Amino acid sequence: FTVVMQPQMRDMKPFIFEDGIWDMTYFSPDCFHPSRKMHFSMAYGLWNTMLTPVQDKVFDYPEEEELEFFCPSEERPYIFTNLNSGDSKKAAEEEKKLILIEESQDSPASDLQDFKSKMQRAQAKYLSLPADARAHYEQLLQMENRDDELEIPDWTCDPPEVDGSSPANAHQVRPQDVQVVASFGDSITAGNGVGADTLPGVAIENRGDVWTVGGNGSIETHVTIPNILRQFNPSVTGWSWSRSSLVGERNDTHCAQQWNCAQLNVAEPGATCRNMLSQAEEMTLRMQTDEKINFAEDWKLISLFIGGNDLCAVCRRWERYNPEQHVADIKSALDYLYEHVPNAIVQVITMFDISPLIDMKSGDAGRDLICNTMHNQFCDCAKNVTTNAQLRDIQMEYWERLDALINEQGTY
Repeated sequence: FTVVMQPQMRDMKPFIFEDGIWDMTYFSPDCFHPSRKMHFSMAYGLWNTMLTPVQDKVFDYPEEEELEFFCPSEERPYIFTNLNSGDSKKAAEEEKKLILIEESQDSPASDLQDFKSKMQRAQAKYLSLPADARAHYEQLLQMENRDDELEIPDWTCDPPEVDGSSPANAHQVRPQDVQVVASFGDSITAGNGVGADTLPGVAIENRGDVWTVGGNGSIETHVTIPNILRQFNPSVTGWSWSRSSLVGERNDTHCAQQWNCAQLNVAEPGATCRNMLSQAEEMTLRMQTDEKINFAEDWKLISLFIGGNDLCAVCRRWERYNPEQHVADIKSALDYLYEHVPNAIVQVITMFDISPLIDMKSGDAGRDLICNTMHNQFCDCAKNVTTNAQLRDIQMEYWERLDALINEQGTY
């Protein structure tokens, strides 16, 4: 068992054209959740980070023209961990002073934890806008194609040699040794907004296209970690697929957390750090009761990505989502997996900076009106000038404390 920090999104910046306009094809219609294109881009970056030694991992994504899948080699065949990376000590980061944010009364506390309530309020706000503004926005969405603009790199890795060997420990696991994938987190990992072409469509959970655990399609059509791992081990299991949707004309999207198509994707929309322990417990139970899984012997790749809702609520619920509590809650989930799940690599993926949302510019005044309305519903801590100024420091302290727990202290 081991835990690895995957920091490739820590300093990730929005995709912005030279004229300062954001590339909105990376966002779903609520201007907040990632689109399918963004999920595929994140999966590509995560895979390459998995094959990068700990001390060499980067904190941002490469430009699109640099896209190339990394391949295991004879000299470096493993998924990198702290113990197989050589010197895992990172360069010292400049110490950042955390500034406490006062609690705000801008919205009811209950709405912060209730994703359905946020969606309902966002929809109500949207419907309250002038009809011509809504019609203009919906026309823009229909004109855009957010799914086909990401150029997927050619897969050039050689098939692995079948030698019959098995890893002696978590630091000898090769991609072909991974037999189970699993993931936990919030609405991003639940697939909300992936493939959506309307605002109501954002409420649909399209788990089959999720970057860490989706199994729709193949590497040629859907860049996800399971589809990449299938190139090494076609029998890998645990990945989610998508079922028919009752919304609009989409026919390959919906998969709620409690349905069998979710498999080992136990993420819940609206989840925060406080929900990670219960999700770890649910994930473990599903593994133990899945007849396709040899719980004691199969090697498992588990992905944890959380923090967006924490940052969006920290300006009014400091006691729940401050960096110390955020990491303590994640540690509780990791400790549970350490005690109950054998043969596992858990990768903790660093949350990106949400503070740039305040500067989002689409190049269309009507769309910007909609986006501002959505941001105020989903993440008003990022839209408030006073609280926004503190979010980067808090996000960095999330990372620093997790880095200390996982890399410096060697807890796992």
